[in-house]
Amino acid sequence: ATGMDALSHAVEGYLAKGNNPVADAIALDSIQRVFQWLPRAVANGSDRDARWHMMMASMEAMLVNKGLGPGHALANTFGDQGLHHGTLVTLALPAVLRCLDPHAKEKMAKMAQAMGLEPGRHAAAGIADMNERLGLPRNLRQYGYKLVDLEEVADDAHKSHFNLPSPYHPSKDEFRAMIEEIVG
Repeated sequence: ATGMDALSHAVEGYLAKGNNPVADAIALDSIQRVFQWLPRAVANGSDRDARWHMMMASMEAMLVNKGLGPGHALANTFGDQGLHHGTLVTLALPAVLRCLDPHAKEKMAKMAQAMGLEPGRHAAAGIADMNERLGLPRNLRQYGYKLVDLEEVADDAHKSHFNLPSPYHPSKDEFRAMIEEIVG
């Protein structure tokens, strides 16, 4: 989950508004490293090469520094029950990327390529597949999250400052739909 949190920083930083080709190249390299090396690091925590590449991916994700987005808005909103932040944000990312797709199609395609996905496969599917491959829960309900008030959660995520750098600020209704999907 911590490796997937690094991925979330690279993904949302890459998608963030602003023209910074150097940051974007660093983000894509971070994404590629996570997809190549995280499964190996999880399978064998003593694998020094895998751990080195994950350290680099994490550092690169922090260097992007263009901002985050709705995935972090949701993860922080879901963070009210003491669950791991990395798991919360990575469970949110597939729904978020599908919502943002019409506003960042070219970047979505480049991310899918960096993930090593076959042509035509969406980055959201790549992240969902990676979550499953790593043994992360499929949804928040499976993870133990108890949704108390959908409207309050949607409103909180919609108002989050994390939405400011996003290429698109989802509406409260869009957040509501994403939350229903993520909770399961």
